[in-house]
Amino acid sequence: MNTEQCGPHFFDFSAEYLHYTRDKSSFRESTVYSTNGFANDDNTIITTPFNDQFVALRGSDVGSDDGNGYRLTGRFDVGALSLVEFTYSGMYWDDDAVANQQGATQLFSVFSLYGAGTNGNWDQNGTAGAPTGADFAATDNAMQHRLQYESELHSTEASFRRYWVGFNPRVSGTLLIGFRYTNLQEAMAFSSFADAGSPVTRESITIGADADNDLAGVQVGGDVWITVFQGFRIGNETKVGLYNNDYKVRNSVAASDASLNNVQTQLSGDQASFLGEVKFMAVADLTPSWSLKAGYELLFISDLALAGDSLATAQPYGDINNISQGLATALPAGVGPAAGATADGEAFFHGFTLGAEYVW
Repeated sequence: MNTEQCGPHFFDFSAEYLHYTRDKSSFRESTVYSTNGFANDDNTIITTPFNDQFVALRGSDVGSDDGNGYRLTGRFDVGALSLVEFTYSGMYWDDDAVANQQGATQLFSVFSLYGAGTNGNWDQNGTAGAPTGADFAATDNAMQHRLQYESELHSTEASFRRYWVGFNPRVSGTLLIGFRYTNLQEAMAFSSFADAGSPVTRESITIGADADNDLAGVQVGGDVWITVFQGFRIGNETKVGLYNNDYKVRNSVAASDASLNNVQTQLSGDQASFLGEVKFMAVADLTPSWSLKAGYELLFISDLALAGDSLATAQPYGDINNISQGLATALPAGVGPAAGATADGEAFFHGFTLGAEYVW
């Protein structure tokens, strides 16, 4: 092998397809949003351990689809062993889950403690009779419940890289420092369609949570490449950085009862976040100008505001019959929502990439 041909990994432009999976914990995966049946008729529905027989919808029922996206990278030499690099990537997720009424057994939601909140405080024992539906005409006594989730992850980077070459020219790489802006947007919604009153009338409501995280800061890192044989090399790249996260979470209600419609900012602020990215790559030359590349990547972001932490704590009808107390004290750990929206969430992504590189 002619090791004189095994110098640094050069390219001027690359385009890649990204296919990422996201860790489901970001969606409050264990939260039960909907049950088949009324809690006060059988309190074992929501006592420890939670009776899965009655579960109609969990947070983990959405977010199961993988996301698709792309990344574009351009490099410009500014010296013999120096370059500037500009990168943009975008990822997109969209998923939903539906539960329908089973026979005469209607659906009840977390927003009324699965029906318990319509007939008095949570500490009421025994059978309380059929729910009146007066306070929760749309979220409960329902024919259909639906969870929907959408998310976008965008990242823009501007970096300065400096090449290095090892004692053996088979081994080379770069060191980098640069600016990175990353935006994570999430929208999660619970929709309910119910019959109420006589004659039967259709009630509907959609309760939504939107979270927006804008992270901006400095990252450092580098890559290392090993030429396996002429025209084929493998590599690893690692980037880490601390960022200011300007976050905002909003809850919204849109209902057939227009008096309930509102949009409220539940949480906003700034805090430090960490972002780390690791890539494992392989590049095969096709011609002197064109190469194919493939890889597997891991991306972790800390201290985020997430829509899943906010949705189940929404109170579209206000705090009727001590529901907030019931959510905090009555439900088994991990079954109900978090205590409230926070900005200490985490997101973990991983997946493969396919693309091409071009050298002018």
